Amino acid sequence: MRPSLHGVLSVKVRMASLIKFEKNAIDMGGSYCSVTIRNLVKRTQVVQNIAGILKWEQIKHFPIQILRNRRHPYNLVKIELFGYSPSNTAEVIPIGSVSFHLHDILSANPIAGTYDLWNDHIQVGDMTSSLRTRMVFRIWLFATT
Repeated sequence: MRPSLHGVLSVKVRMASLIKFEKNAIDMGGSYCSVTIRNLVKRTQVVQNIAGILKWEQIKHFPIQILRNRRHPYNLVKIELFGYSPSNTAEVIPIGSVSFHLHDILSANPIAGTYDLWNDHIQVGDMTSSLRTRMVFRIWLFATT
């Protein structure tokens, strides 16, 4: 008998502030966040840029299944920040990302705070978000005859 955890993960992306990124290299008005779990990707709408602080205040909901193996890559949640090149609006520039583990989210449910935003081992800013899970416990029984 192996319990399987199913539920819904709600991710609220609040805001981000960049500290080590050239303002001229990116169009901040077209910035958006992408939230990825397994192969499911959802993105926020275009950002509000208020005095250099990027604000979204949007909630994205994901159906999740938490695997027992803590090392499995399906247990990762990744929030990425993207922007557009000012010279070529078709070119998407990755600004930074922050990752979470579903086991950590479940044990500290809900979690909210400000997290470091990283790009190529360099901290480029901070992102404020909150994550909350609602779990349904299903137990599957397999009988052998």
